[in-house]
Amino acid sequence: MMCFNTNYDFTQRTGIVGFIVTQDTSIYTWARCFKSTTSSQHCCICQNRGRVLFVGVAMGGFAFWFIQVPGWLLFLYLVFAQCVAAFSYQLGVRMGTQEPAEQITEVGAALFWAFAFADLVFYAPILGLGLVGHALGSGWAPLVLGAALGITAYWPIVSLATVRAARNAPGWSLPKEGQYWVVLPVIAAWGGLGMLAQWVVP
Repeated sequence: MMCFNTNYDFTQRTGIVGFIVTQDTSIYTWARCFKSTTSSQHCCICQNRGRVLFVGVAMGGFAFWFIQVPGWLLFLYLVFAQCVAAFSYQLGVRMGTQEPAEQITEVGAALFWAFAFADLVFYAPILGLGLVGHALGSGWAPLVLGAALGITAYWPIVSLATVRAARNAPGWSLPKEGQYWVVLPVIAAWGGLGMLAQWVVP
């Protein structure tokens, strides 16, 4: 492995003061993460035949795993509970991941299906892509993952507001409401803290 220091101009423009690459430059190589002695940032670089193709900032330690582990658990939940229901809401009801219209009204069921559909076409894909990019230390990962984490903080708040506002509405009877108030605040808090943790390296 070879370790390099960047010049002053590059450091001023990027904030990256060091990086590490493998000596084998005949193929695309990834090396993460080198912790510079003069910076708290972890840096990574992709190099091909001696030419720098991409430089990104990654993180390590607690902040890295704080995003990765809950992130993939949430992604699996979205695939199982939401994406399936986007194709068939009734299947989601039979699986126990969605509420039946008899308990939340047809309008409530339509709202919950809309969430599932949005998760399928947008939220789950960018969350998965962001987590992959974050794990690789890609430079574009903070933008993509930040968008996903922002949605993660937002949608539980909308859901809880809906549950609270509809509590006494005719036809609305949510037997598992307590679970919403236990789980969703945790998800929202993780999304908000995850946005901050992207920029923190312990």
